[in-house]
Amino acid sequence: MRLLVFGNPRAGTALLAATPTVGIDLPLKVLIWEAADGSVTVGYNSPAWIGARHRVPEQLQARLQPVEEFARYAADGRA
Repeated sequence: MRLLVFGNPRAGTALLAATPTVGIDLPLKVLIWEAADGSVTVGYNSPAWIGARHRVPEQLQARLQPVEEFARYAADGRA
């Protein structure tokens, strides 16, 4: 199992200033684990879910998008 934790202070600070509760989901995380049957899963909270959960203003929601790119990167075995 691997837990990848990442963030960007400039992006996160603007999110926290606009919607302080988003701090519970920052920094962004991707969890990769192998099940007993050998299958590997990559899990993360989607940017849309985080944005809706905390009512992040639409103009700031793009700051959450890197989690999806990073999850794809991790799923390809490059992380």
